[in-house]
Amino acid sequence: YLQYFDDLPGLGHYGLYYNMTVHPEVEVFALNSNYRPDSPEHLPMKRWLQSALSNSTSAHRIVYFHHAPYSTARHDPEGTWMRWPFKEWGATVVLSGHQHSYERLAVQDMTYIVNGLGGHPWVYE
Repeated sequence: YLQYFDDLPGLGHYGLYYNMTVHPEVEVFALNSNYRPDSPEHLPMKRWLQSALSNSTSAHRIVYFHHAPYSTARHDPEGTWMRWPFKEWGATVVLSGHQHSYERLAVQDMTYIVNGLGGHPWVYE
């Protein structure tokens, strides 16, 4: 799928995780949650995010990735490997998907929004 995005290499880390200021007050941080703890890319990405968030001067620092670290839906297991101390590092909200639901959760004073493009009744059974 990377072939469709010509500008990804310019974002650093081969475009697989990066940050971008999209407005003077908003910076987004894209992560690759396919990197599990046993992946050689997991720890460098984690260290990069901690540093990038601490160096950000934006009022709103949005972290987003695919696998939801918290969810009440049961489509797939939660992405527990992505339960990082986002608030402590300076994030203001965490966005994710994967679960076929929409949820807004508050976990340890951090807002997590899961938007898997809708819902299915079986997700909550």
